[in-house]
Amino acid sequence: MGSVSPSGRRRWFRLAPPVLALGLLIAGPAALAAPSPTVTCPLEAKDGATFLSLDGLDARIVAELMRRFSAPATMSIAEIVAPRDAEWQVTDVVMPGQPLLGRRFIQGGRAGTRWYVWYESGGIAHQYHAAIFDLPPAAPAPHLVTHIDGSLDQLCPVTRAQLIAHPAEAAQPDRGFW
Repeated sequence: MGSVSPSGRRRWFRLAPPVLALGLLIAGPAALAAPSPTVTCPLEAKDGATFLSLDGLDARIVAELMRRFSAPATMSIAEIVAPRDAEWQVTDVVMPGQPLLGRRFIQGGRAGTRWYVWYESGGIAHQYHAAIFDLPPAAPAPHLVTHIDGSLDQLCPVTRAQLIAHPAEAAQPDRGFW
Protein backbone atom coordinates (compact mmCIF):
# COMPACT_ATOMS: atom_id res chain seq x y z
CA MET A 1 0.00 0.00 0.00
CA GLY A 2 1.24 3.41 -0.89
CA SER A 3 1.06 6.43 1.33
CA VAL A 4 -1.09 9.47 0.60
CA SER A 5 0.75 12.68 -0.07
CA PRO A 6 -0.03 15.78 2.02
CA SER A 7 -1.69 17.40 -1.01
CA GLY A 8 -3.85 14.27 -1.44
CA ARG A 9 -4.97 14.48 2.19
CA ARG A 10 -5.85 18.18 1.81
CA ARG A 11 -7.89 17.37 -1.30
CA TRP A 12 -9.76 14.63 0.59
CA PHE A 13 -10.56 16.95 3.51
CA ARG A 14 -11.94 19.54 1.04
CA LEU A 15 -14.08 16.88 -0.66
CA ALA A 16 -15.30 15.13 2.49
CA PRO A 17 -18.16 17.54 3.40
CA PRO A 18 -19.75 17.52 -0.08
CA VAL A 19 -19.37 13.74 -0.33
CA LEU A 20 -21.00 13.31 3.10
CA ALA A 21 -23.85 15.65 2.13
CA LEU A 22 -24.40 13.72 -1.10
CA GLY A 23 -24.52 10.48 0.90
CA LEU A 24 -27.22 11.92 3.15
CA LEU A 25 -29.27 12.97 0.13
CA ILE A 26 -28.95 9.53 -1.41
CA ALA A 27 -30.18 8.02 1.88
CA GLY A 28 -33.46 9.72 1.08
CA PRO A 29 -35.49 12.67 2.27
CA ALA A 30 -37.10 10.60 5.00
CA ALA A 31 -33.75 10.42 6.76
CA LEU A 32 -33.84 14.21 6.97
CA ALA A 33 -37.45 14.54 8.17
CA ALA A 34 -37.68 16.13 11.60
CA PRO A 35 -40.26 15.14 14.21
CA SER A 36 -43.65 16.81 13.96
CA PRO A 37 -43.74 20.32 15.35
CA THR A 38 -45.24 20.96 18.75
CA VAL A 39 -47.60 23.90 18.77
CA THR A 40 -48.71 25.16 22.14
CA CYS A 41 -52.21 26.52 21.80
CA PRO A 42 -54.28 26.99 24.96
CA LEU A 43 -57.89 26.77 23.82
CA GLU A 44 -59.52 27.24 27.23
CA ALA A 45 -62.63 25.35 26.15
CA LYS A 46 -64.79 23.59 28.77
CA ASP A 47 -66.03 21.04 26.24
CA GLY A 48 -62.80 20.38 24.38
CA ALA A 49 -60.05 17.89 23.66
CA THR A 50 -56.70 17.70 21.88
CA PHE A 51 -55.61 14.69 19.80
CA LEU A 52 -52.09 13.75 18.71
CA SER A 53 -53.43 10.97 16.49
CA LEU A 54 -55.96 10.83 13.67
CA ASP A 55 -57.67 8.07 15.65
CA GLY A 56 -59.08 10.67 18.05
CA LEU A 57 -61.01 12.50 15.34
CA ASP A 58 -64.71 11.94 14.72
CA ALA A 59 -65.24 9.55 11.77
CA ARG A 60 -67.24 12.25 9.96
CA ILE A 61 -64.24 14.63 10.16
CA VAL A 62 -61.97 11.91 8.75
CA ALA A 63 -64.46 11.21 5.93
CA GLU A 64 -64.59 14.92 5.08
CA LEU A 65 -60.79 15.13 5.03
CA MET A 66 -60.66 12.17 2.66
CA ARG A 67 -63.22 13.81 0.38
CA ARG A 68 -61.36 17.12 0.36
CA PHE A 69 -58.04 15.38 -0.28
CA SER A 70 -59.74 13.79 -3.33
CA ALA A 71 -58.85 10.34 -2.00
CA PRO A 72 -60.35 7.28 -3.69
CA ALA A 73 -63.06 5.58 -1.63
CA THR A 74 -60.90 2.45 -1.48
CA MET A 75 -58.17 4.21 0.54
CA SER A 76 -57.94 4.86 4.27
CA ILE A 77 -56.72 8.04 5.95
CA ALA A 78 -53.52 6.16 6.88
CA GLU A 79 -52.78 5.89 3.14
CA ILE A 80 -53.22 9.64 2.63
CA VAL A 81 -51.79 11.31 5.75
CA ALA A 82 -48.74 10.09 7.66
CA PRO A 83 -49.12 9.90 11.46
CA ARG A 84 -47.51 12.44 13.76
CA ASP A 85 -43.70 12.05 13.89
CA ALA A 86 -43.72 9.47 11.05
CA GLU A 87 -41.37 9.56 8.09
CA TRP A 88 -43.00 11.39 5.18
CA GLN A 89 -42.23 13.06 1.85
CA VAL A 90 -41.05 16.41 3.20
CA THR A 91 -39.29 17.43 -0.03
CA ASP A 92 -40.09 17.10 -3.71
CA VAL A 93 -37.24 14.59 -4.18
CA VAL A 94 -38.83 11.15 -4.54
CA MET A 95 -36.57 8.16 -4.07
CA PRO A 96 -37.43 5.02 -6.08
CA GLY A 97 -38.67 2.21 -3.88
CA GLN A 98 -39.39 4.56 -0.98
CA PRO A 99 -42.95 5.78 -1.47
CA LEU A 100 -43.80 8.17 1.33
CA LEU A 101 -46.95 10.15 2.00
CA GLY A 102 -46.95 13.84 1.06
CA ARG A 103 -48.92 14.98 4.12
CA ARG A 104 -48.30 14.49 7.84
CA PHE A 105 -50.70 14.97 10.75
CA ILE A 106 -49.60 17.45 13.42
CA GLN A 107 -52.53 17.75 15.82
CA GLY A 108 -56.30 17.83 15.98
CA GLY A 109 -58.94 18.69 18.49
CA ARG A 110 -62.28 20.21 19.26
CA ALA A 111 -64.03 22.82 21.33
CA GLY A 112 -67.78 22.31 21.49
CA THR A 113 -68.97 21.66 17.92
CA ARG A 114 -65.84 23.11 16.29
CA TRP A 115 -63.08 20.72 15.23
CA TYR A 116 -59.61 21.50 13.94
CA VAL A 117 -57.00 19.49 12.07
CA TRP A 118 -53.43 20.68 11.65
CA TYR A 119 -51.24 18.99 9.08
CA GLU A 120 -48.24 19.74 6.91
CA SER A 121 -47.68 19.08 3.24
CA GLY A 122 -44.33 18.50 1.64
CA GLY A 123 -42.87 19.14 -1.75
CA ILE A 124 -41.22 22.12 -3.31
CA ALA A 125 -43.32 24.42 -1.09
CA HIS A 126 -43.52 22.85 2.38
CA GLN A 127 -46.55 24.32 4.15
CA TYR A 128 -48.56 24.04 7.32
CA HIS A 129 -52.37 23.85 7.20
CA ALA A 130 -55.26 24.39 9.57
CA ALA A 131 -58.71 23.06 8.68
CA ILE A 132 -61.55 24.15 10.96
CA PHE A 133 -64.92 22.40 10.80
CA ASP A 134 -68.25 22.85 12.54
CA LEU A 135 -69.92 19.54 13.41
CA PRO A 136 -73.14 19.70 15.44
CA PRO A 137 -74.08 16.32 17.02
CA ALA A 138 -76.92 15.52 14.60
CA ALA A 139 -75.16 16.74 11.45
CA PRO A 140 -74.50 14.10 8.80
CA ALA A 141 -71.29 15.83 7.73
CA PRO A 142 -69.08 18.67 8.98
CA HIS A 143 -69.19 22.15 7.51
CA LEU A 144 -65.82 23.71 6.58
CA VAL A 145 -65.41 26.99 8.44
CA THR A 146 -61.92 27.82 7.18
CA HIS A 147 -58.80 26.25 5.75
CA ILE A 148 -55.48 28.07 5.70
CA ASP A 149 -52.16 27.32 4.09
CA GLY A 150 -49.39 29.13 5.85
CA SER A 151 -46.69 29.15 8.45
CA LEU A 152 -46.46 27.20 11.68
CA ASP A 153 -47.04 30.29 13.81
CA GLN A 154 -50.42 30.93 12.13
CA LEU A 155 -51.97 27.64 13.29
CA CYS A 156 -52.75 28.63 16.87
CA PRO A 157 -54.14 32.17 16.29
CA VAL A 158 -56.43 31.02 13.47
CA THR A 159 -57.60 28.02 15.48
CA ARG A 160 -58.24 30.06 18.64
CA ALA A 161 -60.19 32.66 16.67
CA GLN A 162 -62.44 30.04 15.07
CA LEU A 163 -62.92 27.70 18.04
CA ILE A 164 -63.26 30.17 20.88
CA ALA A 165 -64.84 33.23 19.27
CA HIS A 166 -67.15 31.29 16.90
CA PRO A 167 -67.54 34.22 14.48
CA ALA A 168 -70.29 33.95 11.90
CA GLU A 169 -68.60 33.21 8.61
CA ALA A 170 -69.77 32.30 5.13
CA ALA A 171 -68.96 28.85 3.80
CA GLN A 172 -65.77 28.53 1.80
CA PRO A 173 -65.87 27.20 -1.75
CA ASP A 174 -65.78 23.42 -1.93
CA ARG A 175 -62.23 22.65 -3.02
CA GLY A 176 -59.70 19.99 -2.24
CA PHE A 177 -56.84 20.55 0.18
CA TRP A 178 -53.15 20.24 -0.59
